Amino acid sequence: MKKLLLLTSLFLATAAMRAGVAQDAAGEYGGKLYISIMSPIDDSTEALDNQSISIEAQSENTVRFSLVNFNLGEGMQLGDIILENVPVSKASNGILFGKNDPVELSFLDGALLAKASINSSTSLIDGKSASIDVDVVWVQEEGSDIPIYVRFVGEKKTFQVPNSDFESWAHNNEPGNGWYSFHSAGGSQASTGKSLSEGLTTKVTGSDAYQGGTSVQIESKWVGVLFFGANANGNLTTGRVNMGSMTPADAANHNYTERSSANSCRFEGRPDSVAYYATYKRGGSGSYRGRLHAVLHGDLDYKDPSETDANKEKFFMAEATVYADVTDKWTRFCGAFNYTDVESDKAYMLASFTTNETPGGSTGDVFRIDNVEFIYNSELASCVYDGKKITVQNGKADLGTQEYDAEKLQLTANGRAATIQTAYDEETGVLTVTVRGQNAAENPANVHVYALQFKKIETGVEEIQHNNVRPATGSYDLQGRRTLPTSRGLYIIGGKKILF
Repeated sequence: MKKLLLLTSLFLATAAMRAGVAQDAAGEYGGKLYISIMSPIDDSTEALDNQSISIEAQSENTVRFSLVNFNLGEGMQLGDIILENVPVSKASNGILFGKNDPVELSFLDGALLAKASINSSTSLIDGKSASIDVDVVWVQEEGSDIPIYVRFVGEKKTFQVPNSDFESWAHNNEPGNGWYSFHSAGGSQASTGKSLSEGLTTKVTGSDAYQGGTSVQIESKWVGVLFFGANANGNLTTGRVNMGSMTPADAANHNYTERSSANSCRFEGRPDSVAYYATYKRGGSGSYRGRLHAVLHGDLDYKDPSETDANKEKFFMAEATVYADVTDKWTRFCGAFNYTDVESDKAYMLASFTTNETPGGSTGDVFRIDNVEFIYNSELASCVYDGKKITVQNGKADLGTQEYDAEKLQLTANGRAATIQTAYDEETGVLTVTVRGQNAAENPANVHVYALQFKKIETGVEEIQHNNVRPATGSYDLQGRRTLPTSRGLYIIGGKKILF
């Protein structure tokens, strides 16, 4: 009994941490980076486009801030700005950052030493929008430190469709906030069809819902007046339902992404699969099933299923089809995404549930749905060294007879958008491989770490400590004269040319 109580307490504590302000702030953000040397950022400061930052929850109210591959433009990579245990708190205007001590950083192999911290008085996360100032001080050996002002402005990237646990409802016949049904339908037949179809989407609570929370139910019915009408399938989508005809199979009846409204889902993720929990009751005869069809597409008001072949060729990026079999018990169904060669900087997820993939194919079907999740794989798929496949078991591999050479190593992950990072310890001969799922900032558990043991190299040379020696961190012009980088141009720092 004590063990059960302890486990319950730990579960509640973990859940509280995840539900804290840090988890609300966590995520990948994409946007613009503004950098100014010596002078504060103003309207004349040019922006670097397509920049990203990462915020990860470390406790209920502290986060790790990461700006990877910090650069000054023109491809000049300095290094990473990673700030640990930065306090965050909620306020009426959003999420605020607290006081954080400056962190010492080393760029360009020690040629540039700096200190960095988040400016707690000007940085803010408001909903999905973030404006974060990082105060960087370039530490000069003669004491005349140089301020570098860094500002990120952008939006949180979307890796999951909002409200996929269906705990939030905008209307009794439509969850809203990410998922839509006939209640918000458009099209020439919407004024008549909406009133007839309102009961096809309803809220399920209590013991009938998944784990006693709130779930969504869609069902199929005959809708009409007297002898005039048609079978209408249950329909739930991240886009807008278009009711363009009283004939169910007419192409005018479809779901579509309406980019100009909330009936659309911007999506930066490249998921490997999608899963959901469901119960399904078939109302008619036959072997049909409930279905989720998820389409990742480019910058177009994409129509499912009636998009043109020409538009598919240009904008169709990936799809997953996941069927739900007949069951009265909540069951998890999962299916993989299949990708084309199409890619887009601006993508949308058009996901649609239906009680029957045949339009108007049946009545009396009841499809209950909950916890839709897009999955991002994060495991090592293959390891090849010097042309030979290496077996990795329990997160480890023994290459103790091989000397480590980065050029001989080939690693692949099982996630389409997973990242692989490596760190080699010369003293132990261990190569640490870290595979991160694309949504790891929001889901820190979606990370796998592997240790590859290589041959230890004994050099026989004792390391000499130089405790009071610092690399030259001053800046010089191309004529070798010491000068501060007060204007754009080439400077020599630590023997390297740097464009400011």
